[in-house]
Amino acid sequence: TYSPTNNDVIVCVLTANNVCQTANTANSNSITETVSTNVTPSVVIAASPSGTICSGSNVTFSATPTNGGLSPAYQWKKNGIAISGATASTYSTTSLINNDAITCLLTSNASCFVSNTASSNSIVIAVNGINNSWTGATNTNWATGSNWCSGVVPASNVDIIIPVVSSKNYPVLSSNLTLSGNLTVSAGTTLSLNGYTLTLTGALTGTGYLKGSSTSSLAINSTSKPTLYFNQSATDTLLNTLTIAGSGGAILGSGIGITNLLNLNASNLNLNGNHLTLKSTSITNTAVVGPVTNGATISGSITVERFIPKGYKGFRELSTGGVSNAGSIFNNWQEAGRYTSGYGLFITGKANKTAGFDANTGLDYTSAGNLDAFNYLNYNTWSAINNPKNTNLDPYTGYHVCIYGDRATNLFASKFDSSKLMPTATTIRTTGQLVSGTVTYSSTGVTGGYNSTVTKILSLKDTGSFIANPYPCAIDWESIVAASSGLTTSYYYFEPTFLTASGYQTFVSYNATSHTNSIPVSSKVNRYIQPGQSFWIQTNHTAGATRQLVISEVNKVTNFSNLTAIFGVNKSYSQLAVSLWRDVEGIGNTVVDGVVAVFDNSFSLNYGDEDTRKMQNEKENIAINEALAGNLAIDGVPLPQEGAAIKLKLSNLKANKTYRMQFDGSYLNSSNTLQPYLVDAFFHTQTPITGSNFIYSFTVDSSNADYDDRFSISFKSVTNTPIVSIPTSGKISVFPNPVKGKLLNIKLSNVASGNYILCLYSVLGKEVYSKSINYNQGAQNYFLPLSNEIAAGAYTLKVVLKGQVANMTTVIIQ
Repeated sequence: TYSPTNNDVIVCVLTANNVCQTANTANSNSITETVSTNVTPSVVIAASPSGTICSGSNVTFSATPTNGGLSPAYQWKKNGIAISGATASTYSTTSLINNDAITCLLTSNASCFVSNTASSNSIVIAVNGINNSWTGATNTNWATGSNWCSGVVPASNVDIIIPVVSSKNYPVLSSNLTLSGNLTVSAGTTLSLNGYTLTLTGALTGTGYLKGSSTSSLAINSTSKPTLYFNQSATDTLLNTLTIAGSGGAILGSGIGITNLLNLNASNLNLNGNHLTLKSTSITNTAVVGPVTNGATISGSITVERFIPKGYKGFRELSTGGVSNAGSIFNNWQEAGRYTSGYGLFITGKANKTAGFDANTGLDYTSAGNLDAFNYLNYNTWSAINNPKNTNLDPYTGYHVCIYGDRATNLFASKFDSSKLMPTATTIRTTGQLVSGTVTYSSTGVTGGYNSTVTKILSLKDTGSFIANPYPCAIDWESIVAASSGLTTSYYYFEPTFLTASGYQTFVSYNATSHTNSIPVSSKVNRYIQPGQSFWIQTNHTAGATRQLVISEVNKVTNFSNLTAIFGVNKSYSQLAVSLWRDVEGIGNTVVDGVVAVFDNSFSLNYGDEDTRKMQNEKENIAINEALAGNLAIDGVPLPQEGAAIKLKLSNLKANKTYRMQFDGSYLNSSNTLQPYLVDAFFHTQTPITGSNFIYSFTVDSSNADYDDRFSISFKSVTNTPIVSIPTSGKISVFPNPVKGKLLNIKLSNVASGNYILCLYSVLGKEVYSKSINYNQGAQNYFLPLSNEIAAGAYTLKVVLKGQVANMTTVIIQ
C-alpha cells in the first residue's frame, strides 16, 4: 500500500521473464493522484432587521455556509426545535416573540469532511410587547417617526413602551405631551421632559427614570397609582410644576424638588420616605403648594425653603412656611449645628470667644452673647428664644429673628460686628407635614388639620397679635379679612427693605378697604402675604368682641405675576401719600416712615374699616392725627372740600438732623379742583403740593422733637388760591447786610399790600425772632431791634404774606 500526496504521478514498470522477448521491461500508463484536504463545514446566520423589533414585524434570517459543498442542506430551528419546512438558505417569519432564539443546522455535501453537519450562531430576538415601542434608531427626538418601531409617532391614546435599545438613544420631548394610553418606561431607560409638560391620564409603569428640570412639568391624573422615579442628578430631580389629580394618586420612587408649584386635587401623594423640597432660590422664585382640594393629602414630610437676600443685617419676621411637626428650631433653621454654605441662620444668646454653639441649648456663640430671636405671644411682651434645641417650631407662630447671613458666616471675623451688611444671602429650610385645609385663629388658639394653643389672637380691643401665614403659598389678605370677625381690615409687616446701615426698620400697614399700604412711595407691601412670612393683625375697637381670623385654601394665590420682590403696589382710590426721609450716615436720604390719605365719599371722618391705626416704630414716626380716629397710618376720608385739613404728627425726631417729607399727589383724582398745600405753622408758610415728588425739608434743633401741630395739609380752591404777586418794580431788601448793632433794617417797595410776618431762623431751623408788620404801598423802611440773645452768625429771614413766602434772604449778624 501507498499513501499518495496531492499531484503524485503513479506508473507501473513490468519486468518479464519470458524467453524470446524483445525487452524484458515495460512501463504502464501514468495516473496523477488528486488528494483533497479534510474540511470542517460551518455556517453563520444574520437577521434583517436586527436589534429590537415590533411584535408582528417580518424578520428574514440568512445563512452563509463555509465548506458546505455544492448543494448543502439547511434546517432552521427556533429555540432548538426544527421549524417545519424551513430548509432553504433563508428563513422569514412574522411570528417571533420576545427572546426567541433562531439557529440553523447545515448538512454539507462536500467530500473529505470531518463531519458533514454544523450548527450556526444563535440570534436572540428582542420583540416589544406592543407595536408602539421606541427604538431610537435615528436620534432622541420623541416626535421623529423613525425612532419608533412602527415608523410613526404613536397616537396619544395607545399603549407605549420605552425598552432598552442598543442605540442608547432614549426619548426627549420636543413639545408638551398628553398621553391617555399606558406608558412603560423600562428599567435602564430614561424619558427626558426637556422643559416641557408631560400629562399622563393612563398608567405609568416600569422603573426607568424620568429626567426633569427647573422648567419641566409633570401632571398625573389617573386611576392607577404610579411610582415616579427620577434620574438622580442635581438638575434631573427638579420639576417646575407637579400636579397630582385623579383617584389613583402617586408614589415617589426617588426624591424631587419643585421650583414653582405643587398642585394636589383629590389625590394622595405618598412620599415613600423620599424627600420633596419646595425650592426657594430668590425673592421672586419660591415654590408653593396651590389649593389642596377634595381631600387631597401628602403622606410623609416635605421640606420648604425660604430665601433671604443679601442685605443689611437685621430682623426678619419668619414662619415655618406651611409645615407642622417640624421639630426644633435647632434641627431646622440652624441646620442641626452644621455650618452649611448658603443655608441656615444663627440663633445667638451665648457669649464666647470662639465660633460654635452651646451643646445644651443650641444657642450660637457671639462675643457679646446677645439674644437675637423672639416670639410675641403675650400682651406687650417679646419672649426671647433661649433654648432653640427645646423650642419646637409652630406653623402658626411668628418668629422675629436677626439675620447675619448663612451659617458659613464667621461671626468672629475681623470687623464683622462693625459691618452693617450680610456677607451672604441665605436660605432657611423647614421639614414637616404639610398644613392644609381651613385654619382658624382665635383667642383660644388655632385649629385646623394641625391644632395649636401656642399662638392666640390677643383679645383686648386695639391690640396687635403676631401670627404666621400657615400655608406654603401666598395668601390674599383682602379675601381673608372679609370673613374675619372682631378685627380691623389692616395687617402690618415689619418691612425689611427699609433697613439701613443705622438699623432702620419700619412697620408698613396694608388696608383691605382703602387698597393701599402706608408707604406706597417705597414699599411693595400689598394684599398678598408671602409663604414663610409672619405679620401682625389688630383687634378692632369693640370691647369683648369675638376675635377670629379664618384662612382657607381658597385664599391661596398662585398667580405669580401679582407677587413681586416682596409685594406689589395696588392703588385704586384717589390718594395722597406722605413719606418721611432722613439723611442716614453712609447711606444718604432713606425713607423711615410714611402715611397715606385715601379719598372716597363712602369713607367717613370717624374711625372705620378704611382706616389703619399707626403702629409706632422704634425710631422716627409720622402719623395722620384725626380728632375722631386718633393716630393713623392710613386715613380714609371723604373727598376733600374747601378748607379741609389733614393734620400730620411727627414724633421721635432726632436732634440736629435734617428731614424731608416727600409728597406723592400723582394718584389724586384729576377732576378735583382743590389744590393741596403743606402748611408749616412754624414758618407760617403754605406751599402747594404738586406731582409725585414734592419735597419739603426741615431741620430739628438741638433737642429731640415731637411735632404735633407744626405740619398739616389744607385744601383750597384753585380759583381762590392765595397768590403773592410782587410787581417787577417791587422789592424786599435787608440793609445793611451783614447786620451790625442788633438792628435789622427791612425795606419794602411796591409790593402787595398786607400784613407781613418776618421770621428769622437759625441754621438748625429754629425760629429766633418773629415780627408782624403792616405794609400799605410805596416804599417803607422798618427798623427792627434784635435781642442780645441772638448770637452772631448766619440766619435765614423769611417774609411771609398770606401763608406764602414773599421773600427769603440769608442774613449775617455780626
